[in-house]
Amino acid sequence: MLLSLWHEHPLLGNHSGFEKGVRKFKDIFLWPSMDNDIKKAWSNCSQCLLNKTQSPLMAPVSTKTLPIPPHPWHTLSLDHIIIDDNNNALVLIDEFSKFVSLCHTTNLGAITAINALERLFFLIGFPTVIKSDNGPAFISTPFKMFCNNYGIRHYTVSAYNHQGNGIVERFNRIIRETIRLYPKIDIKLILHSAQYAHNFGYTTTQEGKPKEYILHTTDKWLAEPYTNSSLSGRHDLLLYLKSHMNQQQRQVAQTSPKRIPAGTLVFRKDPTAHKNSAQYDGPYEVIEHVHGDSYMIQKLSSKGRRIDTAFKTNARLLKLAPKHYSLPSTVTDTPSTLPTIASETTPTLDIPSTKKRGRPKKVHNKESIPPQKELNIDIKKKRGRPRKLTRKTTNKNKPQPANETVKEIKKRGRPRKTITEEPSNE
Repeated sequence: MLLSLWHEHPLLGNHSGFEKGVRKFKDIFLWPSMDNDIKKAWSNCSQCLLNKTQSPLMAPVSTKTLPIPPHPWHTLSLDHIIIDDNNNALVLIDEFSKFVSLCHTTNLGAITAINALERLFFLIGFPTVIKSDNGPAFISTPFKMFCNNYGIRHYTVSAYNHQGNGIVERFNRIIRETIRLYPKIDIKLILHSAQYAHNFGYTTTQEGKPKEYILHTTDKWLAEPYTNSSLSGRHDLLLYLKSHMNQQQRQVAQTSPKRIPAGTLVFRKDPTAHKNSAQYDGPYEVIEHVHGDSYMIQKLSSKGRRIDTAFKTNARLLKLAPKHYSLPSTVTDTPSTLPTIASETTPTLDIPSTKKRGRPKKVHNKESIPPQKELNIDIKKKRGRPRKLTRKTTNKNKPQPANETVKEIKKRGRPRKTITEEPSNE
């Protein structure tokens, strides 16, 4: 109790961590093995876990950069970009050569995307892997059938994880910049110009032009002479440099994989949360590792049971639970040890302390309001609206005066006609 009060007080602990707040606490208090008690108490603070970004608890990310595919046109990144109401673009990039293909579309449907991909694949070739986000066109049944028919493995990145498909997101920014630079040019011409300028130009991350890995055509505007890249060995040289450029980095990533084991308790960052609201939600349990930095997680209740449905998320949004973390304790049925104050005006009720299922019944105090005893009337519960109860003022034992006439009781409805028989003259 002392450690929690100190940690939560805004002028004393202010939800500080162990390294920052332990020295101030030791200036006043001291007992054996207090460091372990402080770590256990302060690390289980639910407010810190839901609102603070704690770097030592962040989930490990195994791959900082995208792995290089084994050869050109092996892995393609796919995405839709919305320009305006009737102008969209299907963006496709080869992750090995950075070769770009842009297709203008008027809608974001799955059939439109499939037709554009078929025209391109029948011209250049079919890839092995396609990566995309969770757009409606890419998770539809026709697109799944398209990938199955041509033997293409389709991977979708986790929600709110733009780094998983970062290469195509970066080129989307180039398209936006080109549209802003040339506002008077037609959208289709802008897309074709951006595609040509990228494929026939040099990049800062690789040797050679992107088109040299896929095509062998020359650039007419630069009067580039034609050379057979196969005979000259330029194509093989580019492939060698590309494959061995980051070989050391790839070996380090393969020798030390970091994965979160199944059953680990984690907290997930909410990307839609307001800046002044809680940034993390949880706890969750890791169900399994999908691929890369993607995991299947499922939320836990206060009693440790799995609730809701499992979903896929990225390790960049996860924070590991601390070592001494335990689930929040639920309300028990044990009676409270605090003293109770009894008053004469407030009657006590004998309510059983056993907890039952369902909504608790309302308990009424029969001694506080006894209207039935005052009126001495037995009320039976009937259907419909209850009648108003009036107090009887007459007394049956009191004799009535002799000169008082008895009033006739007026009945409801029209009075009956009385027929008198006339005397006969016989």
